[in-house]
Formats: sequence, C-alpha cells, structure tokens
Amino acid sequence: VFVIVSCMLLFVTCPIVKKRFNMDVEKTNVNSLVGVKGTVIEPISPERAGRIVAEGKFWTAACADDESEFKKDDIVVIKDIKGVTAYVEAE
Repeated sequence: VFVIVSCMLLFVTCPIVKKRFNMDVEKTNVNSLVGVKGTVIEPISPERAGRIVAEGKFWTAACADDESEFKKDDIVVIKDIKGVTAYVEAE
C-alpha cells in the first residue's frame, strides 16, 4: 500500500513542482533571435533567399510571407528560424 500511494503522489506532484520551479527559463541560442531586428545585406524576395546581419551574426534569410521583398539596408524583424534560415518580415 505504501509503495502504491508513494508512486501515485510522485506522478501527481512532479508536474506541479516542475512548473512551479521553472518559471525563469530564458530563451537561448536560436530562440533568442526571434523578434530581433536585422539589416539586409543581400536582397530577399519570395523566390530567392538573401542574407541579413542580426546581432553581429550573418544569417541566410527568406520572406516570412509570399508577398514581401527587401532591398539592401532594409531593416527587418526575425519571425522564425528553421534550420539555418531566418524568416523575416518588415519592421
């Protein structure tokens, strides 16, 4: 009986404790770049990926939608990152 009750309490309280103590999780690595502004260094169009600089790092970038085009020196915002490509839209 003791073992069964102990296992049940463990399964019930474990998610609650994890949720309570992991409140200050910071975004790291790639996730920290979502929402960051970057500067276009190679033109970006729906048909062709270009390049941007964001926080001093160079990224291959593509349009987040199928309508936008960006010229050199345009300011863009990173909306998503998949693999090594940043998906951007206008500021």
